[in-house]
Amino acid sequence: MSKKVKEQVKYNPSYSSLQRTTKVFKALIGNTNRRLCVFYLILVIFMVITSSCWVIFDTKDFIEDGANSMFGYVITFMAFTLFALNSCIPNTDTKTQETARSNVRGCATVGEAMMHLPISKLDVYRLSFRSYLMFMLFSSIHVAVLNIMDITDERFESAAASTGLLNLIYVSLCICTYMTMFNVFKKMNDKTKSGLLIGLLLIFYVAWMLPMLGIAKNIFELPVFGFFAGIPGIIMLICTYAAVIIIQKTVVEKRAASTAWYQR
Repeated sequence: MSKKVKEQVKYNPSYSSLQRTTKVFKALIGNTNRRLCVFYLILVIFMVITSSCWVIFDTKDFIEDGANSMFGYVITFMAFTLFALNSCIPNTDTKTQETARSNVRGCATVGEAMMHLPISKLDVYRLSFRSYLMFMLFSSIHVAVLNIMDITDERFESAAASTGLLNLIYVSLCICTYMTMFNVFKKMNDKTKSGLLIGLLLIFYVAWMLPMLGIAKNIFELPVFGFFAGIPGIIMLICTYAAVIIIQKTVVEKRAASTAWYQR
């Protein structure tokens, strides 16, 4: 028994601080959460491969079935779920923390549990950001393929509006979700953050569901949205990645390294 305990607490100097934080996070979320992560990861990869093969090898049917936007919204939803399962961003809302603690009689979240361990706030943000980049990567592959097809295949001209709208919603969701969840704006209160996220999610679901049901289809296929497809869409995706990475390195990580756990 004593030998087993020694092995559990043995310090491995080869691990970086981020590696140790990752191992602690995996231990805290448990096997069930990890299985869910693997399930969603397999599902997202399958959806990305299926959509990419369909759009490249059966372009006509892909456009006629309206699968360009449908696949985009489904993949984005699944990829975001994968991020949510792998995120451990500290909650700085004291009222929410107190309510949650009283309900569970202890640490209510993984992020709060990490506050009581020898783990730096900076590593927690880095770990969560790595998961966020994974969300952006998987969800952007389908969007990028659509924009490339819009440039190379004339048949995609009829689907340019829905592709452009998908670009706008995807970029807005990535940037605004990042800004709110990673506490980029220190002075933004939690009600404003919640309202912004709820508003974005409503727009996302409306743009996803209504065209599938054949409701207000003409509104979502306005020619003006076609301007954001193709080359402008590719530029938007690249700029979104660049903006998120720059803000993370210059604002979020610097602030996390110099502030206490309970501070924004």
